[in-house]
Amino acid sequence: MSHEEKRSSTRSGITLENHHNLFFLEQDNEKHAITHIRDVSLSGVGINMGRPINASEPVALTYDSDDFTLTINGVAAWCNPREGGDGYSLGIRFNAADPNDNSLFFLAVRKYLDDFDGGTFDS
Repeated sequence: MSHEEKRSSTRSGITLENHHNLFFLEQDNEKHAITHIRDVSLSGVGINMGRPINASEPVALTYDSDDFTLTINGVAAWCNPREGGDGYSLGIRFNAADPNDNSLFFLAVRKYLDDFDGGTFDS
């Protein structure tokens, strides 16, 4: 079964441009700016990164704006090289014990959708 078939929530496609200083991933005390979010749901997020992260590794995701900072915990569900050798695709599963914070992170990401037309997709 592929990782897409295991998803429990509908995912929304995301394009983040000019907002990469708002979202970060922290793993092993290293903080990485998130420059591209592929998709997001209430249970997880798909991002592109320049370096791999092993599946099952704990991570923290942070949204940091001028007036609000939110950090949620998760785990790397999978990590695959991107076609053409341009970094890695990473799936992160949010910690199910924090549904309120997960929802806030989801809403923070959705705030920055460009021309979102309300459409979603299941992949």
